[in-house]
Amino acid sequence: MERREGEKYKSFLTRVLDAKKNKRITYDEMAELLVDDNRWTSENWRKGFYILQEVVKKLDEDADITDSDVIIEIENAKREIYKERVKLRAQRREMNRLPMQEARFENLREIMEERLEDIGTLPHLKVEPFESENMGATLIISDIHYGMMVDNQFNFYNCEIANERLDLLVSKTLEKCKLHNINKLNVEILGDIVSGTIQTGCRVQQEEDIMTQIIDIAEKLSDCINTLANSIPEVSVYTVFGNHGRAVADKKQSINEENYERLVYYYMKKRVKGVRFIDAMKADFIKYRDFGKTFVIAHGDKDKKDNAVSTYSKLLNDCIGEVHLGHWHSFMEDFDKCVVVNGSIIGSDEYAISIRKNSPPIQVLKIYGDDEITYKLRLN
Repeated sequence: MERREGEKYKSFLTRVLDAKKNKRITYDEMAELLVDDNRWTSENWRKGFYILQEVVKKLDEDADITDSDVIIEIENAKREIYKERVKLRAQRREMNRLPMQEARFENLREIMEERLEDIGTLPHLKVEPFESENMGATLIISDIHYGMMVDNQFNFYNCEIANERLDLLVSKTLEKCKLHNINKLNVEILGDIVSGTIQTGCRVQQEEDIMTQIIDIAEKLSDCINTLANSIPEVSVYTVFGNHGRAVADKKQSINEENYERLVYYYMKKRVKGVRFIDAMKADFIKYRDFGKTFVIAHGDKDKKDNAVSTYSKLLNDCIGEVHLGHWHSFMEDFDKCVVVNGSIIGSDEYAISIRKNSPPIQVLKIYGDDEITYKLRLN
């Protein structure tokens, strides 16, 4: 032990005597702590110890209760008690928060089911197939961030603009599919469909609450898929979850079953008929085989673009032909690594500008046949 900064000698003496009384130090150690030049033996200090104890008692009788050392000790004790109380309150809040999130998620699903009962399903038309040797096409949709409001020197975005860009995406997709006589279209929805509630910046910038986000984007995407299915004979929809849809902000405590985008996809499956829906269930990626190769799709927040194919090939013990990711808001296609990174529908937001990036709103359509063609469908 040693003398604290600013500690009075009397207080230090009291602590040293208490340490010796409780046998935490020896008489020689007591001597070294109390005097710089020790000219007495251990036996001298043994006798002196009892004398010093009585002297300190007399000094305590005369001590003022407002002595600064006593006040400091009281304040330190109060601070420690306060910190423990704060810790306990935080633990209680965390314990209560998770059941509240679960209850809210179930309530949102009940509201959605009531709405679906009221409006029913969208009309589905049977389409005659083209006479075509082409195998099909894949449309990748990701990073809509519906509900987000963006207004910067490169981009203006809100819910109305999101709807307009989705309409343009469907129009351009149908144009290209007609050009190539596509009979089969896979639509991969790779997450971050809603703005969500996981970050303070998102909550500040979003123009709609999470329930409105879910209902509106679910209805819009249902309409988009239905329009595609009314022009293309076979449409399949593959859905995975993004990180912005988490019901729990802390990603370590979040699970896929509690992601708001599950409600979007649930709504779409009930609203659209004549379309096959495949979701990721408890995983956050999907593997499927089509067009002569094996695909893996994921949002991308847990993946690295440079080694995604090799990672999934090892994980799934399969030869993965192509990996499709979203998340980065910037288109990339690496033929050597067989990775396609989709752009976004939102375009450049405040975060992108802060890291000096400017990516226009782009979504990817790939044609698979004797030759592969990649279309970057620009939406502004």
